Amino acid sequence: MKITNLLRPISLLFLFFLFSLCAFAQSISIRGIVKDAIGETLTGVNVIEVGTTNGTITDMNGKYEIKVSEKSKLSFSFLGYQTNVVAVSK
Repeated sequence: MKITNLLRPISLLFLFFLFSLCAFAQSISIRGIVKDAIGETLTGVNVIEVGTTNGTITDMNGKYEIKVSEKSKLSFSFLGYQTNVVAVSK
C-alpha cells in the first residue's frame, strides 16, 4: 500500500520536470557583431534582452552571443551612442 501511495507524487514530480524542460527548449542563441556607422567594431556594448536581466557585452572584436526567447527584443547600449532596440527573428 505504501509503495503505490509513493508512486503518485513521484510520477507527478517527473511530469513537472518533463514540462519544465520543454519550456526551456524555447530559447535560441543569437550571435552577432556590433559596428558603428563607419564600420568600426565596438568593444563593451551592453546587449540586454528587453524586460529581463539576461544580458552580455561585446568582446574585443565587437562579437556577442546570447540565449533569448524566440519573440524577444534586444537592447544595444553604449556610452556616447543612442540605444538601439532590435526584435529577434529567425
